[in-house]
Amino acid sequence: MLPLVGAPVLLALGTTAHAYWSTPGSGEGQAGAGTSATLPVTASSPATASLYPGATSDLSFSVANPNPYAVSLTKLTAATVSSSYEAGCPGATSLLLAEPVRTAIASGGYQLPNPVLVPAGHPGTVGSIPALVTLSAQAPDACQGVSFTVTLDFSGSQA
Repeated sequence: MLPLVGAPVLLALGTTAHAYWSTPGSGEGQAGAGTSATLPVTASSPATASLYPGATSDLSFSVANPNPYAVSLTKLTAATVSSSYEAGCPGATSLLLAEPVRTAIASGGYQLPNPVLVPAGHPGTVGSIPALVTLSAQAPDACQGVSFTVTLDFSGSQA
């Protein structure tokens, strides 16, 4: 058998033709905007018995975000206080909000020193407002052992 050297190569090329029909089209598309869900705010841990008349404390809380986008809380817009024994230790006059906070809320909102960033769909991000509450120096003896609830309203925006 002889080796093939320099054997010619045959390459076949082919072409195909395609025809397309064109037709016009028109119509409408729709997009809908969702609505934001309220972010639930709860106490981040059980109350501690660290307050005594004249003592000031930070207030910690947890914020859940059911929205599909992150939210940044930047202002405290309202805060109300109640106690577990309103008859003997009224929350509104026994546990006081810091003066700059009260004044700012009355003027439209207290700018948080550290905005609280809550990731999308997050079950609970802990936030804290430093030196927010003080047990009044005139708090009655009935306030001993009482738990206070501070209901907070915030404003913020998509982060």
